[in-house]
Amino acid sequence: MLKNLLIIIILSALVVLTMPYCRTGIHELISLHHMLINFLNGIFAGGRIAVFIKQLIALLFIPLAIIAVINIIYWLFTKRWLPRSAEIMWGLWIILAVAVIA
Repeated sequence: MLKNLLIIIILSALVVLTMPYCRTGIHELISLHHMLINFLNGIFAGGRIAVFIKQLIALLFIPLAIIAVINIIYWLFTKRWLPRSAEIMWGLWIILAVAVIA
């Protein structure tokens, strides 16, 4: 219990110290999401189903693409796949989903 509390305190301090960089990263994720939505506007027609599909594709594709690039770079250096890549992808998805909602 004490170990988890210490980890949360350290991570919170790290976020506070790097807040401008975190804000820039989240802003870039949102910009990428909007660019992908605008690209998909040319593919899908208007309507509720099309909006749903566009948002679903954008929300799923971005974390998958980011973790794929990270995985490939890691593999080029170590010749094995990145451990915990699914957890990293889930973390990216949660950050993107919260940023899109907010």
